[in-house]
Amino acid sequence: MNRSDGILQWLNIKGKTETGKDGKAVKLIGVINDITNDKIIERHKDDFISIASHELKTPVTSLKGSVQMLQRDANRQSERTRRILIGFTG
Repeated sequence: MNRSDGILQWLNIKGKTETGKDGKAVKLIGVINDITNDKIIERHKDDFISIASHELKTPVTSLKGSVQMLQRDANRQSERTRRILIGFTG
């Protein structure tokens, strides 16, 4: 729902009708809760997880490619070259 100032507002609405002896609705009892802040926090959490996931995938993808290359070419490379590729200088 958009408020009069144009800001989106999230509401959680729960209600129950009470009926008379004839089975017709007599009254409605309900509760309306403003959950806008909860939705904003949820959106920030989702954005953070998305960004963190992307940032972690980038170096992992590079590492995976390097490991696959090392595995594929391990027998064709000298020990010195393998040490350079994995960054081991000791």
